[in-house]
Amino acid sequence: MFCALLADGLVAVGHDVTLFATADSLTTATLHATAPGGWSDDPGIEPKVAECLHIASAFERAADFDIIHNGFDFLPLTYGELVDTPGVTTIHGFSSERIVPVYERYDATTQYVAISDSDRHPRLHYAATMPPLCRHDPPRHRHRRIRRGVGTG
Repeated sequence: MFCALLADGLVAVGHDVTLFATADSLTTATLHATAPGGWSDDPGIEPKVAECLHIASAFERAADFDIIHNGFDFLPLTYGELVDTPGVTTIHGFSSERIVPVYERYDATTQYVAISDSDRHPRLHYAATMPPLCRHDPPRHRHRRIRRGVGTG
């Protein structure tokens, strides 16, 4: 959801955006999918295989982009030095202290943005922390219910 909101917001102000997500994703960006739907929704999809194909598909096209935004945790960081396209990683917290070494290894070669002060790790350097209005729950006035063709707040 976060990446779709970000992509749609960038499209709304005139950027050409490609969103790498599942084929059932709703977005105004150009959609590139490597899986038909959510990995947890389909027992026939091996999650690690789907993750690898998803990440690889973005980095295989890196030369097509001015920047790659990673909202997918630590694994895409390991591809960053293989391409010339700069990257920014949004950090949504750490599932375990054991994943921090990957972030530390690429701390000098990618930009990190935390979604809140509490999601910052003291051993990493950050380009920014998102202001409250940019976090996962956008202000309610941006979501309008449509009832009989009339927008209501």
